[in-house]
Amino acid sequence: MKRMSLCILIVLIAGSAFCQQFSVGVRAGLGSYSMDLLDDFQKYRSQQAQLPLKITESYPITPFYRAEAALNDLKYVDKIALFYGFYSTGARSTLSDYSGRADLDAILNANQFGFTIQKTFRRNGPWSYAAYGDFLFMVSKLKTKDMIEIVYPEKIAEQQDYQFVANGYAIEPGMMISYKMSPLVFQINLGLAADFSKNFHLEGEKDMVLGINNKPVAPQWLGVRLGVQVTYLFRKRKE
Repeated sequence: MKRMSLCILIVLIAGSAFCQQFSVGVRAGLGSYSMDLLDDFQKYRSQQAQLPLKITESYPITPFYRAEAALNDLKYVDKIALFYGFYSTGARSTLSDYSGRADLDAILNANQFGFTIQKTFRRNGPWSYAAYGDFLFMVSKLKTKDMIEIVYPEKIAEQQDYQFVANGYAIEPGMMISYKMSPLVFQINLGLAADFSKNFHLEGEKDMVLGINNKPVAPQWLGVRLGVQVTYLFRKRKE
């Protein structure tokens, strides 16, 4: 993380010497994820409960959010931006009848910090078409909640929570279409993300690795990202 932060700082300082315009932007969109290992973990949890639980959700397509600050119109590329992103998805196994309810929840969040490089390859009036690449560090947190509540013949409620953490890196190459209506720029982004994450371990206990039958479990954020972004361009720097 320290090395990546240093690289980002060097890139931004070097780029600022050639920067013509500064901007800030926000993005929201939908992401798909390849969570095969966590999907197996949810099935394993359901089986271990020894109840006829039904998996109602297993890491579906969900929204993501992102904010960035960027240097624009540089010498060799069109934009270099520093960004923060938040992703969230999860799984649930549940059982409910007249006697009570049981839920096995898994909530997965990821905080991302990185930089993006953008290069425009075509312009047509206010429209532009560009390629981009994201390079980022991410912290994934998995919270499991096992809850059982019995209301008949007597009321009993129990809940167990666990928190797991995994660090990693990711890249996301993609394409975008932009429409400039100064000082705003509207963008549609389509990218394919691939991550290189370590295995989950119990928060605060790096030696206690999450696994199924001695097989470690890690997040798999590989998937498609479709987003819409609004960027505000500040006035160009005077020469």
